[in-house]
Amino acid sequence: MENNILVGTHLSAIELHSGTLGHWPPKGGIRDVTVRNNTIRRPGLGLLAGYAPFGILVHHEAPGGNSTESHPNEDITIVDNDIETSAGAGIELSDAKDVIVERNDLRDLNRLDYSNSGFGFRISNLSGVTLSENTVTGTSEALSGFGFRTDSEEISLSNNELRIDGERTPARLLQWEPVTLEFSRTVTVGDRQLAFSCFDLRLFDHDGDVIREVSVGETEDGVLFGEGVDGQEQADGKTWRWLGPEDKISVVKFFDTELADATTLEMRGYPIEDGISATVRVGGETTDQISWDTKETQTYRLSISDI
Repeated sequence: MENNILVGTHLSAIELHSGTLGHWPPKGGIRDVTVRNNTIRRPGLGLLAGYAPFGILVHHEAPGGNSTESHPNEDITIVDNDIETSAGAGIELSDAKDVIVERNDLRDLNRLDYSNSGFGFRISNLSGVTLSENTVTGTSEALSGFGFRTDSEEISLSNNELRIDGERTPARLLQWEPVTLEFSRTVTVGDRQLAFSCFDLRLFDHDGDVIREVSVGETEDGVLFGEGVDGQEQADGKTWRWLGPEDKISVVKFFDTELADATTLEMRGYPIEDGISATVRVGGETTDQISWDTKETQTYRLSISDI
């Protein structure tokens, strides 16, 4: 697939799609495909745009909404493509092995406000991928980093360039890193298990500067609420989430680069009852313990570093 000019597509401009989801006939794995020298403008910005479209999308859809553990797509080459003014990321790749991505130029991305957008590349469930001599350019309002990765291995990065607001920045693939709170107990309220009501989170570095600030009850880029964190709630102009499921463990994930620089996690909220305590773990290591002795809303500072 090469030498095309694609402008204003409703969905992703180029989509390589395998899978058995939905009512369409099953699609076999995609193999030995090259996407080269295509000019793509305004993908996903048509009037009928779908959810989170990209300039180029490679993926697999498993039946029943299940995740794909294998790599049905293989030997995919994406080179010398020019992508500008995209609704979402420039290129998203998933469920593939032996992928080469070289000399692609991505500019003015993430024009629509999708959750945890802000990257040039998004990759997941890949094995054996080379990203070389790619360029990602944009403003700090729309661009957080070069790329984002989940569940991928054997990744090679070389000679890529990231420019945010004209400044050259390290071209990395970020990933989620969990902070785990293990509560001493929870309280049954209706059909729910509750421990701590959280309004805000803030990460601080060694110098006391804020790295990341999160309004927990709102959708927020740069954080992922994992197991043991309830959905958003609001009343009287306030928003929050409850922590503490049946197994007494709650997980909040931050970008690995931010967590590597952070020494303190600040939480504002209150426990469901006096006397509940929690153990804090990062990377499987215990970094702090805390006991709440009042139900009043307060700000608590937890160590998340062994430095």
